Amino acid sequence: MLTLNDLRKIVNHRIFVLLFFIFLITFHSIVSADTKQNIAEEYRLKGYAEQQKGNLHDALAYYRKAISVGLENTVVFNDIGILYEQSKMPAKARKYYLQAIQTDKTYLPPYLNLGYLHLESGESQEAFEYFKIRYEAGSPGELWTEKA
Repeated sequence: MLTLNDLRKIVNHRIFVLLFFIFLITFHSIVSADTKQNIAEEYRLKGYAEQQKGNLHDALAYYRKAISVGLENTVVFNDIGILYEQSKMPAKARKYYLQAIQTDKTYLPPYLNLGYLHLESGESQEAFEYFKIRYEAGSPGELWTEKA
């Protein structure tokens, strides 16, 4: 016959085993997510390096890999917008700049980029609106705020 003390030991053992497995699963998920984030950031940096060299096709491939691994952030979307603008594809550039803004309204570079894109297209009113947003959200005296 089991005593109360024996039952406590069994219950405590089962609780320990359950908590141990929960810890392992949680730890594995965190490590996996962190690894994915690091890989995605590496792709973004490689894309940026290729873009700086003028290898726009390779840069786009790296940026798309970063997104496929899970790095859907405003910086990547803005970088892809710049890449499409450099490739003379303003409609695609506009799409990614807007996606960057939608992802994080406080990230300011896509506002200025959209302003210049609209200005080049002869859409001065739209350009003014984006320059105004960039200027009002920026820090006084900052270079990009003054350019806006």
